[in-house]
Amino acid sequence: MPPAYRSHAFALAGLAGAVALRWALDPWLGAQYPLICLFAAVAIAAAVGGWIDALWVAAAGWLIARWMFVEPRGSFSMTAAESGRLVAYVVTMCVLAGFGETMHRMLRRAIAARHAAEQEAAWRADAETRFRLAADAVNGVIYEYDFHTGRVHRTRGMYEVLGWRPEEVPPVPDWWESQVHPDDRIDRQRQFRDAAAAGQRRIVMRYRMRHKDGRWLHVEDRAVLVVDNNGIWLKMHGCTVDVTHLKQAEEQLRKLNAELRAADARKDRFVATLAHELRNPLAPIRNAARLLQQKGPPEP
Repeated sequence: MPPAYRSHAFALAGLAGAVALRWALDPWLGAQYPLICLFAAVAIAAAVGGWIDALWVAAAGWLIARWMFVEPRGSFSMTAAESGRLVAYVVTMCVLAGFGETMHRMLRRAIAARHAAEQEAAWRADAETRFRLAADAVNGVIYEYDFHTGRVHRTRGMYEVLGWRPEEVPPVPDWWESQVHPDDRIDRQRQFRDAAAAGQRRIVMRYRMRHKDGRWLHVEDRAVLVVDNNGIWLKMHGCTVDVTHLKQAEEQLRKLNAELRAADARKDRFVATLAHELRNPLAPIRNAARLLQQKGPPEP
């Protein structure tokens, strides 16, 4: 059922309840206070459906009450005094309708705000779930650093990469700096300063980190720098991954290339020597014959 129909049905039910209550009290009230139960019905109708529902409930309620509870019953004739009371009733009902309309608008805003808050909470929960799954899929340390507070939030990728759990290390950048290889600390800071000074917002740094068990790892740190309109650093989001296996593969490839170049040089020297010898196969014989001719025939 559409919301407008629900509010009309609620107003109609309130009117029916008010009339039924006044009818139940009729043996004690008689012709006195014929409209006493309508005020609550009008106020509730206005709060739920707005001023339109309040006014038609007030009008319908007055007609029913005048027919059922005002002498002479079953008639709509009015005296001058009853006309004055009708004016007072109309003014009172208009005030109730206006007050109820205000309550209705406040109620709608509250419902809309709660609905928006629930949607945002659901969106945040869904986004957090997606982020957690993405963080689990990436074998790296996902972090967020706040330049204002100096605090760092790191994911559980710390354990997969460095052997530390996030709760085992302080959420400050100094701890991370202490785990960087001493020979790489200055270069790492230089990489960051040069990229930031050049206006880059995506920064890539490569350095060595100490694992919890003491061995050194080659890592690649990819960060996104967040700044305000004045260029002030606000936050830095990044991911640090272990690239030790890539470094080892690069080193093996470098050694293999060096060995191939040395073998190629030896091959070139061998081919050059062989070509020289093949071009002059009779040179030693000609040289020996020339020496014999210069000496002449042997003496008897």
